[in-house]
Amino acid sequence: MEGFWEEFRTGAAQRGVDEATAQRVFDQVAAFSEFGFPKSHAAAFGLLAYQSAWLRYYYPVQYYTALYNNQPMGFYSLDALGRDAGRHNVEIRLPDINHSDVHCIVEDDAVRVGLSFVRNWGQDVAEATVIERAQNGPYLSLPDFVRRAPPALSRDAIENLVWVGGCDSFGLTRPQLLWQVGLWLPPKQSTNRNRVRRQLELALNHPHENLQFADIAADQRLLAEYQMLGFAATGHPFSMLNHVLPPAVIRSKQLRYLDTDTEIQVAGLVVARQRPLTAKGFTFILLEDDTGMINAIARPDVYDRYRVTIRTEPVVWIIGKLAKDDGTLNVIAEKVHPLKLQSASSPPAFPSSRSPSSFLKQLRRTAPSSKNWG
Repeated sequence: MEGFWEEFRTGAAQRGVDEATAQRVFDQVAAFSEFGFPKSHAAAFGLLAYQSAWLRYYYPVQYYTALYNNQPMGFYSLDALGRDAGRHNVEIRLPDINHSDVHCIVEDDAVRVGLSFVRNWGQDVAEATVIERAQNGPYLSLPDFVRRAPPALSRDAIENLVWVGGCDSFGLTRPQLLWQVGLWLPPKQSTNRNRVRRQLELALNHPHENLQFADIAADQRLLAEYQMLGFAATGHPFSMLNHVLPPAVIRSKQLRYLDTDTEIQVAGLVVARQRPLTAKGFTFILLEDDTGMINAIARPDVYDRYRVTIRTEPVVWIIGKLAKDDGTLNVIAEKVHPLKLQSASSPPAFPSSRSPSSFLKQLRRTAPSSKNWG
């Protein structure tokens, strides 16, 4: 837009407009150009929005499968999309060595996540694994999978699949399966990143492969999904933290029942942050708890006061007032803090030996990055 300034100033002067006024008008036009679109774009976007809404209503499983297979795109992360699918009765199923394809597929009335979504799995090794299964039948056990998997599939990749339940169909706990990986594959310190077979090609049992180990807890499973997939397909972390949230925190599903200007506290994972140049310094924060989405707005002074938290913290606790306008709900933020858990008088029933605070600390490291603009 700067290239048009001289022409604009000359034309304004010819029409008797002083330069200061011309500058103010030009600045407004330049600001609009940051987000303004022609009518043709609006028409095309409207048609796309209608088609998307139609597909989501009539073919929800296919709709979410297509979204998963066409990332990165759009406003929402796979983490947020998966839970939106759950709120519309669409199940997201974890990768499975005998049921997954390379990419996500429609399986019954659910989305089955593809093998290529697992950390350290590339498309080539996922394709080779699927082709081997199609040609020679399902994998019967972890040792059978190790023997038949492509050599380029690393030990790390196999362990990552085990961590997210990709071998649960073999009927063993995940620690048992990880133990078997260690029996059948060389140490990770091997200089060759690809998987090197030991001399155990005959389909013989290992004398120590059936040792018993307890399964991992629910919180460990969820963290493993974040680490190995980048999203949690089986739940929301707040389902494990609700009993230790600050006592005044309101869930997203409760906001509609409150009056405007009610002083409230909310908490959630940060899905997106926006600070458009045209918003006069206002920042828009989209949160998600285990019941839905929460829109929060931070004024410029609030942003300046809590800038580090707003820009970097993946799990936030916001104190402010509820604003309701024709069905739209926004939390006008007054304070924005990293989430702090309350200490219970007696230890709560938590699904592993780790404390909720330890779980939250690990969640901060593994939660997917939000979508940020401005």
